[in-house]
Amino acid sequence: MKAIQKPEKTDEKTVYTQRAIRQLSKDKAMDGNTENIKISIHAKRLNHVLNRVEEHIDDKEFEDDILLQWISIFDRIDMFFLIVFNTMNVVMSIVLFK
Repeated sequence: MKAIQKPEKTDEKTVYTQRAIRQLSKDKAMDGNTENIKISIHAKRLNHVLNRVEEHIDDKEFEDDILLQWISIFDRIDMFFLIVFNTMNVVMSIVLFK
């Protein structure tokens, strides 16, 4: 014959405590997941901000390079006209004071 096992009697407080402990462990696991999600979201945001800052720095460096090129061009033009006007000044002085 089969032996019929009687279910163990458990105290109601013990059952509720075990359920509460299981729920708390699930909540802790969810908290860990939410923390990981928050960290990954913050990491993505920081990465996006870092990329934008790098782009901005690259743009500024490019603008500075263009500015330096134009400064170099205008310096050459200034030097050319300085030489031309000084030469003309010397020539005109010689012609007028003879």
